[in-house]
Amino acid sequence: MNLNLLKTVLGYLVCITYIAGYIFKIHKDIILPIGVIFFVFYIIVSLLKWSKNKKPT
Repeated sequence: MNLNLLKTVLGYLVCITYIAGYIFKIHKDIILPIGVIFFVFYIIVSLLKWSKNKKPT
């Protein structure tokens, strides 16, 4: 899978889970940790993308 697409999808999932957690107040104990997990994956994918684009000096 393309890292740009994966990063975009994870970014949207983070936003959706946090909005659902705060606006609808549905199962904050479940929804917000899922958002944190998506955010961690987002950071990992961003670092992978950064390391692939980094040019050797």
